Parts: sequence; C-alpha cells; structure tokens
Amino acid sequence: MSWLFERKLYQSEKNGLILCKKLFGHWEVFVDGFYQSAPYIKKMWRTGLRQVSSMPAVSRILVLGLGAGSIINDLHSRYPDAFITTIEYDPTMVVIARQLEMFDQKLPVNIIVADAVTAVPALEGSFDLIIVDLYKGGVTAEALQHPDFVESITQKLLPNGTLILNVFKNVELFPLFDRFLTRQNTWKYSFNALAMYKKSTPR
Repeated sequence: MSWLFERKLYQSEKNGLILCKKLFGHWEVFVDGFYQSAPYIKKMWRTGLRQVSSMPAVSRILVLGLGAGSIINDLHSRYPDAFITTIEYDPTMVVIARQLEMFDQKLPVNIIVADAVTAVPALEGSFDLIIVDLYKGGVTAEALQHPDFVESITQKLLPNGTLILNVFKNVELFPLFDRFLTRQNTWKYSFNALAMYKKSTPR
C-alpha cells in the first residue's frame, strides 16, 4: 500500500465497475467517471451543512445514498451526539466504505443495504436532519421524480428538522420537493445544485 498513489477496482452488480484511487492519502471513488466519494464531495457537503445555521439539537440523522461514506465523519464532527442511519442500495459501496476506511468504523452508524423506495417507509421514527444524495454515477435516482416517494421521505422529517437535497444538474426536482416542504435556500457548488428545506408550519 502506498500513501502517494494506489488504485483498486471493484465489480458491482448495481454500479458496474467502481474505480478507487488513493492520492496523497485520500481515496477518490468513481462510478462512470463521476465522483461518489472524494475531497470534492466532502467539501460540497461541508459547505451544505454550513447552510444549516440555526437548528435545535440534532439527535437523529438520515442519509439517503451512502456512496463510499465520506460524509459520515463530517456529520459526526458537526453533530457528535447524533445517531446516523444511512440507506445504500449497493452492497459493494458498503464494502468499499469499510475496507478503505472512508469513515471511522467505530462511529454510531446504522447502514441499511436496501432500495430507499421500500426502506424509507419502513423506518421507525423521524429525523432532525435528512440528506438526500441518491445517484447512479452522475444520474440522479429516477425514484426522486415520483411524488409518492418524495412524500415518504418528507414524512420522516421532524417538524423543526432540515432536509438537504443534492440534485447535481437536475434542478427540475426542486419544485417537486417544494410541494411538501418549504425551501429555505438554493445554492450551487461547482457542478452540483443543492437546496435546503424545512417543514411548513401547519396552519
């Protein structure tokens, strides 16, 4: 193993060939040439989490789309007392996250290997913070275009909770989430477009 450069290939039934490259001690994970976990992704989510400026104590976090898990350490650093649940449909990504130690394996994280469409409605309880990052390579999950699935996600958000959505370039997904939540902010990070939502106050 080399700190300077290392390369690994994983074959996945869900994502095809997954390329992992280690440069100067940092792993980058690619599907179809698109970042799944990399310093770019970490910076993107750090920027996104800074948008969550005034939240009550965060005790439960849901991450839809683990990828190779680069977001987990940052979530724990920002919310050290929170328990993190993540849903990832590709078991090979979970293997990569663990074998390459993409996050601290001792952290309180529950990884559910399943399709989010069926797994989200079956989750118990609600969450203070939900991260929606569902992709295959550079393509946003088709399920996010279906109102029933989007509604099932928003129903898991606590009344004072926050949801952050990463749509890459698919900004047409924002209005669908607008039907169920109140958009607080929208911003661009390089090639990605993100939005932050809150639950509307009942009238």
